[in-house]
Amino acid sequence: MSHPKLGIGLGAAADDTDSEEELPAGWEVRASLDGQVYYLNHQAKSSHWEHPITGKRSFIKPDLPPGWEMTATDNGNLLFFDRVRGLQSHTDPRLAFSKAEHSRTTWRQQFDSHSTALQVLANHDLTGRVAMVTGASSGIGFETARAIAIRGAKVILACRCPQLGTAAANKIRTELPSASVEVWQVELASLRSVLSFCRRYMASGYPLHALILNAGVCGPAHTITEDGIELQFQVNHLSQLYLMRLLLPTLLASAPARVVLVSSESHRSTSITRETFDEAHLNQTNPRLYRGTAGLPQYGDSKLCNVLTARFVDKHFASRGIRAFSVHPGNMVFTGIQRQWWLSRLVFVLARPFTKTVEQGAATSVLAAFDPTIEQYGGGYFNNCTPCETSDLGRDPQLTDRLWRISDSLLRRCESEWLAEAPAGAGAGVSPLDECAVDL
Repeated sequence: MSHPKLGIGLGAAADDTDSEEELPAGWEVRASLDGQVYYLNHQAKSSHWEHPITGKRSFIKPDLPPGWEMTATDNGNLLFFDRVRGLQSHTDPRLAFSKAEHSRTTWRQQFDSHSTALQVLANHDLTGRVAMVTGASSGIGFETARAIAIRGAKVILACRCPQLGTAAANKIRTELPSASVEVWQVELASLRSVLSFCRRYMASGYPLHALILNAGVCGPAHTITEDGIELQFQVNHLSQLYLMRLLLPTLLASAPARVVLVSSESHRSTSITRETFDEAHLNQTNPRLYRGTAGLPQYGDSKLCNVLTARFVDKHFASRGIRAFSVHPGNMVFTGIQRQWWLSRLVFVLARPFTKTVEQGAATSVLAAFDPTIEQYGGGYFNNCTPCETSDLGRDPQLTDRLWRISDSLLRRCESEWLAEAPAGAGAGVSPLDECAVDL
């Protein structure tokens, strides 16, 4: 019998445990770096925040007990060292001091890692709603758009490649001929393209009730865009922030509305610290910083930006009817993003028995976009259809505000270059951000 406070396979005697807290066979308890306890079901290949028997969630202090140290092995496992007694263990000593909630009153989980987007939306009638999904031509973005369209909403498929977007829209219409889907082209590696896209959308007169910023790149060769910005930072954060800011008046006019930023657990693995959180480190234009890392720490930086942006938007616009959330779609969901780096393709093949389907990967996005019961978690981070804590950096209010200022400065610098090139005439010299400005 395993003990949830010690870990599986330690051979704890039955009379040493609290029977209410014993784990079923095949389960293991672990803790995240920020102090959340979670439970692994090795038979079902699933993870859960709540104890499988009691339904309670547990928390621990993030810091290790005095005298303990932690290190990661070459294969990614954690080792814990008791320097006082000269012992080492794979068991997290913090689990001995976990504290459980008394009930499920703060969060009743209806869906988990096995739920699909259509299951999450099963009781939702989205007729009359308009949603926009970036990166909707394949993978999680497509499944997100598909589920929303099937439930009755008009869906804008914002895609880099119109041909792939059209194929995706036709696939949805084949399944549901009455589906209302439109393909709009936008290149997130170009801020001018984002501006053109948003101006076209604002001119359409469409409302916007759900903006799902799903598009992303991971592990590409170090690339500087036409705007002079590192590709991952621009596509994963800056361009999608620009798109959202330009459409804020539309979102406010359509309220209640939701903004969902598809982040990742990679936001916990960054190259940046509080001390180095500045433009130079976020927008890493120096290719030497990529050497030997394939840009993965920078990918984590961009996903941290998604988490911080959700917090900022919700903080400033919740009172006006816009709620924002960041989400992790799931571990090793195979989408088009894996095509960008050969190692991620190999890792996916090896890890496939433990992965989610794209239908499951889209579940948390649609929950964040439409579930009315999660209002109290606005600005928060969701994983496996449940709210959870982010990294320490991800919940730092000073970094939240700093990122907004850094991004605003960079966007305005790019706009000023366009304005300097524009011919004199009506509208010349007016910043698009100022045209769409809303008070914070």
